[in-house]
Amino acid sequence: MRTVSTEEITAYAHCMQFLDEFGAVSQPGPQGETMTDQQCPGYAQQEVAAIRETVAHLYGEAGSEYGGQGASAHAVSTSTSRLCWADPEQAPCPFCGVPRELSEQQRPRYPRLTGQPQDQLLRFKAEERRAITSTATAVERLADTVSEQAAMREEIASLRAEVAELRSDDKPARKPAVKSGAR
Repeated sequence: MRTVSTEEITAYAHCMQFLDEFGAVSQPGPQGETMTDQQCPGYAQQEVAAIRETVAHLYGEAGSEYGGQGASAHAVSTSTSRLCWADPEQAPCPFCGVPRELSEQQRPRYPRLTGQPQDQLLRFKAEERRAITSTATAVERLADTVSEQAAMREEIASLRAEVAELRSDDKPARKPAVKSGAR
């Protein structure tokens, strides 16, 4: 028989959302990646009241040769725990409104030995995305410029043809040259 126990604890709530340039929750990309590197201000952990619910399965439940009988039948075989909000009204992030995550562990603070922020590794992908986006934008602008130049060349060729045609139409017909001495 499984055993369910609950215990009130202090947990740490934090928001895992990223915000777009307008402060709205950023929609994930095709592979689930974030499209921005601006984290919601709710990313900072906040102590909240929570309930740890633990479900324990006993050896006796499994009916195995090791735990079906005797003293080991009441020993815990496997257990799982989950955190629930003591006050469900605290679940939404006060900044973006998306439900926050709970953790039993406070996020560690490491000494800055490199002069880099703690989340610098997380920022590399965002910087790479920005570089790819700006490169793609530059390539698109270059392609637009090349196509505009081609259109201008065609227009110049057409105008030159028109000018040549107009010049040939404006020229008076030449009279044949008369040779002197022939009467």
